[in-house]
Amino acid sequence: MVFFLVMVNTTIAAQLNYLFMSIYILEIFVSFLLLAAVPLAVYTLMGMTKFHLNIRLSASSVIIHLALAILARFVLLYYQINQMPMGVTDFVFLAANLVRESVAGWSIAVPIAISAERSFATIFSSWYEKQSLGTLVVFIVQSLVLEIYGWTNALLLIYGVYSIQFNVIEYGVVFFGGAVLFQYVLMMNVEYGKRLQKMSITAYCLSRAYQIRENIKIMKMLRKLAFPALIFNIPAFSFISLHIFLPYEERLSLVRNVSIALFDLWIALYAASFQLLAYNIEPHLQESLRRSSYAAYCLDRYDRMPGRIRKLTQMSSPPHLNKTDIYFTMLSKDLHSAKKLSTISKISII
Repeated sequence: MVFFLVMVNTTIAAQLNYLFMSIYILEIFVSFLLLAAVPLAVYTLMGMTKFHLNIRLSASSVIIHLALAILARFVLLYYQINQMPMGVTDFVFLAANLVRESVAGWSIAVPIAISAERSFATIFSSWYEKQSLGTLVVFIVQSLVLEIYGWTNALLLIYGVYSIQFNVIEYGVVFFGGAVLFQYVLMMNVEYGKRLQKMSITAYCLSRAYQIRENIKIMKMLRKLAFPALIFNIPAFSFISLHIFLPYEERLSLVRNVSIALFDLWIALYAASFQLLAYNIEPHLQESLRRSSYAAYCLDRYDRMPGRIRKLTQMSSPPHLNKTDIYFTMLSKDLHSAKKLSTISKISII
């Protein structure tokens, strides 16, 4: 039996047309805003040069997948609102279902992928910190694994190999497992960083220390998003659970159908709120975004801090340096300055 992601009953939607159309209009409005922000979001993330290239690529990949999911949702909404025939023979409709569901599975597995990438960065920190072309292999493998999981899950669900009930439970387990693994990797990095402080300062240890510090900084930043993510996920899982786990009885049909409509709306609101939250908690993201004069103009009105924004946007650009030159300059200063060596050995990397 084939399963499609257009789950609102057309009869009930027609009876309460004003309610469902209000939900759809709000979802479309928020989704259009998200799509319009995609180029600026990717530009901003790639401009955060203080972070490892793989982290910037991973974050940009999240935004691009969000855009694909929104486009797929627009197709599904078109079929839903116009009550068009739906079937596996309609390639556009089938593709929209597969893309939407593959992105859902991809997103759920992101915490595990990030934890694995940060573990690799810890184990091979000296090599990984140099950001050579070889380190891109890690991002490519990570992306392939996520895509395989997302598309396998989508095919199994859409073609009815397993049920939507199993799918939701699976997502819950994968997401929870990713959160636990993420916390473990963070604790491992903190402990490893403490051990590095006690070692003698060498080029090898210094290189590892830089990477461990970046790991901790990135993971602590992401952990700040973890609790809000949990809060945002509670309504999402509640809405989808009401739809799929309530008995298929006529008296519960309205609850089930309104719940699934609110679920899709909530996903759009979730994505928009999460991007604003990330901007508010990460100074590097704010700095990168304000490099665009138009973004600075908008943010001037968003946080009402014109003086600070003018200072950030009008400051003269630093002289261009090759990344390799920057790295070896820092390394040379740390190795040959006795004063700085003593300072580094005492400073906390947490």
